[in-house]
Amino acid sequence: MRTLAVYFELGELTEVIFNDGTRTESRVSVRGKTGGPFRTAGSFQWTSAVKALALLLVKTCATPSDALLRGFANSLAASLDYAISKQPLWLIEMLESLCTQLSESNLQNQQAA
Repeated sequence: MRTLAVYFELGELTEVIFNDGTRTESRVSVRGKTGGPFRTAGSFQWTSAVKALALLLVKTCATPSDALLRGFANSLAASLDYAISKQPLWLIEMLESLCTQLSESNLQNQQAA
C-alpha cells in the first residue's frame, strides 16, 4: 500500500515521506539545498513547482474527487507541469516510482501515436 506523509511549518512544505508499497524503506525528502543531517534523504527548495505539488497533495487529501490544478502561463499548475516534464532530481528523489510510471505511460502514449 502506498503511503505519503507531508509536513508543513508556517505554511511551507518541510518534509515528504513516501513509500510506494514495494519497498521496506520510505523515501524521505527535506527542504533545503541538501539533505543536511539526513544523509540518505533527498532535498527540495521552496519553488513554484514545489508549492504547486504541496497544494495538490493537500487538495487530494481534503477532497480526492476535486484534486486538480488548473492554470495558464506563470501559474502554479504551469510550474508543476513544466517540472514534471523535466523530471528534476528533487521530484525523482521525492516520488521516484510515480515518476517512473509517468515516464513509462508517456513513452507508451508516444509509441501508440
